[in-house]
Amino acid sequence: MQSNAKRRFVDAYLNEVGDMRNTVNRLQLYEIIISAGKDLLMSDLGDTDCYQFDKAYEVFEQLPVTNFLELVKQNSSRINETDQNEQFVELKEFFESLNEDEELNVNEIKAALDFLKSSARYGKIDCKMLFNEFEKSRSKLLDVIAQEFTNKQIAISKNFIGSENLQRKLPERTRNSFQYLNGSIPMFTSQVTRRAFRVMNNDDRILNYHFILNHSQIICIMCELLTSNDQPTDQNYKNDIYVILYDTIEEQVITVTMNIMEDKYVSEKCLLKAGEYIVSVQTAHCSEFVITSADDEMKLVDSDGKLTKHFKMTLMNIFDLFDFDENGKLSREEFDIYNKLASDEHVLDHEWEILCQNFGAKDGELLLHSFVALHQIEANNNPSLEDTWMTLHFVGYNEQLDLINNCPCSFTIFSESIVYMKHVELREPMMNESEALADYFWRNGREVCDDIDVRIWKCDYFAVGIAGPMKLPYAMNLRYGNSKNVLVKELIELRQIPLKFVKPKILLHAIATESDWSLILKVETMERRSSD
Repeated sequence: MQSNAKRRFVDAYLNEVGDMRNTVNRLQLYEIIISAGKDLLMSDLGDTDCYQFDKAYEVFEQLPVTNFLELVKQNSSRINETDQNEQFVELKEFFESLNEDEELNVNEIKAALDFLKSSARYGKIDCKMLFNEFEKSRSKLLDVIAQEFTNKQIAISKNFIGSENLQRKLPERTRNSFQYLNGSIPMFTSQVTRRAFRVMNNDDRILNYHFILNHSQIICIMCELLTSNDQPTDQNYKNDIYVILYDTIEEQVITVTMNIMEDKYVSEKCLLKAGEYIVSVQTAHCSEFVITSADDEMKLVDSDGKLTKHFKMTLMNIFDLFDFDENGKLSREEFDIYNKLASDEHVLDHEWEILCQNFGAKDGELLLHSFVALHQIEANNNPSLEDTWMTLHFVGYNEQLDLINNCPCSFTIFSESIVYMKHVELREPMMNESEALADYFWRNGREVCDDIDVRIWKCDYFAVGIAGPMKLPYAMNLRYGNSKNVLVKELIELRQIPLKFVKPKILLHAIATESDWSLILKVETMERRSSD
């Protein structure tokens, strides 16, 4: 499987350089690829001598799966095969081949020759013996990585020495909040927080926050809803969002926020392997999508063409909404996401340079007054304000400048050591990510009935109904009229249409409107009825 190959590559990369953020040179990449399970010639790598992780993996992924013995056959004119179990090549031939290879530098040739000399007997190389040594080295590497992960799992159940000192590294409010998670084992000594949001209209694009772990560690994620002065008091998205933790290496959902603690949503504690992960904010779509008319449209500019005070306040709130790291500035990445949400276009290099030069920037990032000034120029150039209103609608504002279709929030990753945040991207979930989420709920859900391919997954504040894989096609109805204090959103029209899902499929979401809630799900088919 591709995920297994990528896991081997990540482990080999970290074993070589210790940090996925570090670059590798040509020789290091050559060794990493061989350690990860693919044999190749140095010439297969081309002339590049510096690789970031993503580029290095791209090279690895594009290489065909080869075998050292096949490479020897292709590049040696005199293989001496005495029987089916032995293949010998003259050491002298290897020497000549290495010296003729213009792709290798002096240090690379010397390292190869020294290794071959140590492996030769009577002037010959036993290729199969050499290949077996390669395989042993690969297995040893993977065994070491696996043992580190196993040891970490064992350590979860043991008390940490000096736990009181570790606990003091977290703020008082955080320590109290996580006492029920940690018990007597305060394992979290580091944290990183990012602002986020989920647009709650028909836009399926979500924010994806990438981060890196360079070694196995335990983490936990907490999500908190945020409020601002432009949100109507009666517009409530409570319990309608949840955070997903996705493993890009294994291509699976690790966990979601599922517990409620002091009005915050908290995931379970998870032991993660070294690798790259994504945190994203998803919605259950249970809250009503608000559509407003254009009556009593709020003015954006006054009679002199200047931005109104109300609109300036709105722009300040928008600035905060996209200031994900909360440093009081908009980075190129943060502004690009704002532009992409509004226009579905990226900010080009020369456009960003002009913005920074003409409107003022600090450390290459846009300031608040520059952000407001930019919109003043746009209003001057486009008196109809059509583009400005379109942007406001995409962000989630109505004509009265109320933020009605956006759920601002923040998430915090609690960890044992440093988590390295990477890029943020706004996009629709990829097919493998959507399938991984449905598979997570399916694997962790419980059956509604033995003979119906429907399961239900529940947590403190929301529930999911999932179907498949189905043994036979049939039509079904989902009934939940006897449920208590819930809002339900069906995602698929099931009635009277014979269906057969080959993979798990999310049928509905349900969110709690009160602490005392229940989802009573009945599944009716043409032949039988079942309930949970």
